[in-house]
Amino acid sequence: MSAGLYLDDSASSSLIRRKKRAILLVALLLVCVPLALLLVRNHESFPSVPADLQLQGIDGTTTQWSSFRGKPLIVKFWATSCVICMQQLEGWKQFYRASNAGNEFEIISLAMYHDRPDDVIEVSRQRDLPYPVFFDLLKQAAQAFGDVLATPTTFLVDRDGTVVKRYLGRVDFEQLALDLQQIS
Repeated sequence: MSAGLYLDDSASSSLIRRKKRAILLVALLLVCVPLALLLVRNHESFPSVPADLQLQGIDGTTTQWSSFRGKPLIVKFWATSCVICMQQLEGWKQFYRASNAGNEFEIISLAMYHDRPDDVIEVSRQRDLPYPVFFDLLKQAAQAFGDVLATPTTFLVDRDGTVVKRYLGRVDFEQLALDLQQIS
């Protein structure tokens, strides 16, 4: 028999140790990489909204962004052409009325720049929205919130005016209530 076909005990032990280390390294990578990606995703950075941002209400009034400080704020970007936005209008009304009995927070609704003002006014009045609705005809609010392009996009803002969370798509009202409770 050839001496090259058999390994002595020390060579065999060394090979086994290297295989164990390789398996351990792969296992660590399989755990650590997804965990790191999750941490990065959950700690995304948010824009700082300028205090002098002016919002034009559907009632013709102008409101400065800084006037909302002092209470947690939910900012929702929507469009009358957005199916999910329209489907969730009733849910937003119920959430606002059920969760805000003590006037602890505010919701503001920002109609996207591509929405026709008359459509926004009509939907807001027909649906009897209990929170302020604003136009964003010049895209200033969308840009201030990091170039919002898709609807619905919702932001949770703390008492100091700092954006703390973003929700893309359909909002889970139970999760929103928990998140709101954490910053209240």
